[in-house]
Amino acid sequence: MFRAFNISAALTLVACEATAETVTGREFFEDRAGYPCFVTLYTDADKSVTLQLSDYKDIWSLRFIISDRSLVYQRFFDNRGLRDEDAFEDAFGEIRIGADRFDLSDVSLFEVRLQDLDDNSAGIFGIEERHNVVPALNAMEDDGLEILGLVSLAGTSGALAEFRTCSFAAMGLQEGEIVETDFRAEYRMIFDTAFENWVINMARAEHCFASRFDDEAVANVVDAAANTFYPGVMNFGKRSEYRESLERVIPFAKLSGMADARTDGCLMAGELADISRGLVDRVIEEAKEVE
Repeated sequence: MFRAFNISAALTLVACEATAETVTGREFFEDRAGYPCFVTLYTDADKSVTLQLSDYKDIWSLRFIISDRSLVYQRFFDNRGLRDEDAFEDAFGEIRIGADRFDLSDVSLFEVRLQDLDDNSAGIFGIEERHNVVPALNAMEDDGLEILGLVSLAGTSGALAEFRTCSFAAMGLQEGEIVETDFRAEYRMIFDTAFENWVINMARAEHCFASRFDDEAVANVVDAAANTFYPGVMNFGKRSEYRESLERVIPFAKLSGMADARTDGCLMAGELADISRGLVDRVIEEAKEVE
């Protein structure tokens, strides 16, 4: 990702490590609000953390919904009162479950404006793809859950036992079963981020009069990505859905690129557009080699 790391925010988080909380209760549901498995953990600090197992569009994911942390979240808004999405993603890229650590593939905060932030505001932190979800579920046998600088929970192993059992059953697996890594899916997740960055950088370059936005190139890349990540006759529907999902990213990424030109300036705008296009192409080519 070609994004500037927010050093001040990161240092603040390191200095303000989250105070440990102990789980005192839980509320578990099956098939709630479209999620096969759903649990909310309540802590001795009168706060909560919700875990959801999702199979949206046949992609399994594990989501952690964390609210009641407005004092932490308010650090990720700039002097105009707007959310700094890049800094938020950079600060919370990893979760510890038991003794193991896992990369978070989906990190987001709903509120865009600081004035809308309150104790109900929630950060969403996700682990995507079945081969990543299964090790995370296995790690829940041991105690502890932590996102550094945000939340640290003890007393989780017993509280999450029913959620683990439900999740394995929903995925058609036995507890402890080994799941092979889907490398094509891993490349797809890398591509999703690279594609958005490329569109952002192209829009920034055009706004800076460094180069034009190439709509034809974007359309060709979308087609190439859909054919690469969802090959075969049986995946026709998934290819169509994936194209649509990428196309929905484009207008928002263009707006982000225009905003970056105004706030970050135009230094190396054209060069970054070229570099980010190279990464997009490289991920597609490497994914094609996956059997």
